[in-house]
Amino acid sequence: MFIKSKYERIEIMYSDKRNISKSLSKGKKILREEEEKYKNSKKFISKKLKHYRIQKNTDIWDLKKYKLDLEAKHLYRSEIVQTKYFINNDGILKDFILVDTPGLNQTLLNEDIDRSKLYYKRADGIIWLIDVQNIVSLGSNNAIKKIHLINEDNSLNIYSEPTEMCSTKNMILVVNKIDILKNNDKDDIQRIKTQVKSMYKDIFKDIVFISAKNALLGTSLNDESLISESNIEELYNSIDKNFKLTAAKNQIISKYKNLSITGKNIIEYIDQYKRRLYKDICEYNTIEFQIKEKTEEIKEYVNKFLKSMEKYEYLKSTTQSQINEDVRRLEYICNKKLEKIYIYLYSRAMFTSGDIEDKYMSAMNNNFKVSFNLNYISKEKLPVNIISTKIKYLIDDILEELDYKINLIRNDIDKVKNYNFNLIYLDYLDINKHINCLDNIEEILRKLG
Repeated sequence: MFIKSKYERIEIMYSDKRNISKSLSKGKKILREEEEKYKNSKKFISKKLKHYRIQKNTDIWDLKKYKLDLEAKHLYRSEIVQTKYFINNDGILKDFILVDTPGLNQTLLNEDIDRSKLYYKRADGIIWLIDVQNIVSLGSNNAIKKIHLINEDNSLNIYSEPTEMCSTKNMILVVNKIDILKNNDKDDIQRIKTQVKSMYKDIFKDIVFISAKNALLGTSLNDESLISESNIEELYNSIDKNFKLTAAKNQIISKYKNLSITGKNIIEYIDQYKRRLYKDICEYNTIEFQIKEKTEEIKEYVNKFLKSMEKYEYLKSTTQSQINEDVRRLEYICNKKLEKIYIYLYSRAMFTSGDIEDKYMSAMNNNFKVSFNLNYISKEKLPVNIISTKIKYLIDDILEELDYKINLIRNDIDKVKNYNFNLIYLDYLDINKHINCLDNIEEILRKLG
């Protein structure tokens, strides 16, 4: 794989998923060593095969079988599965990433074949290189048929739907080594070109004849005539014409696909968010309802208790100490109930299911604790009518004190509730606008698909 980069290097991937990064010189040295091991193993096999043929004087089929056995035992197979060259080059790498895959007619492992097929399907364009001397070879023809079938197989398409990028329009056949034909008769050269085009016109979008040798030599010597003879410019023009448009279409399709996936993820996130939001809105409103409900229960209890103190039977039989004792008992009960309500509602107002901290529980010992005034009840013996009047004043004070403390609790819980709701979401007064915005975003994303 060849990739344009400001910082030149080689990255090598091994079959065990190891990745190493080296400078160009060190990376090339590693690859040369691997190539040398492969060549030496081929030489060893060739030598053994030659010796076997001489010694055994065997037929061609037995020789082929022996060759396969030798290759299975002695042919060097590198653990390198992918090499990436990062090169600072303004040529074709400015617009494309080049991937050099092994030919399908080579002896490859299954994973190598699968990797090559995947690259073929992902590519914006495929350049198929053949030797002008082997244009009618059975191996080349079979390999070209294979790549044609792979290219037409939309089941491997990485995009959402079959498009032009999967058709033969993104395949170019490059016939190399035309410099070999330079001494041939012009009619003979034309005949070969006509033959190639006739054989492959239905498979490839374009067919270009080049001399890679002359192109490389002309570039290194800065020889324009050699570069012109190589016909390499025609290949560049064909790539621009047949690949760039496809690449642009693929990028648009890919961006739409990514946008669609992102949109679906956002919609799913919004749905989850709204479920939490509606749950907490319900909790928010429930707290308000429970403040009213539970404080009303205390008021009802206190009113019932105080009404019993207004009855004649109570006034006739009560004493100063009894009144004091009853009022203090009522005060104790009220504080217990208020404390329980406060802790419960404070915990819910925090939008958590955990226990609240001790410092909040201690608040009942200060601001929210009722203290009923007993100054209306004198110690001397008084007539029933006077005691009744004084108890009425006392009752008014008790109810006023209770209302005051309940309002303090309500305001405190409201403050905590609003603060925490705003901390998680936003100001509750803006919640309807917020939900409308979420609904609009969802609708837009769903329309985009």
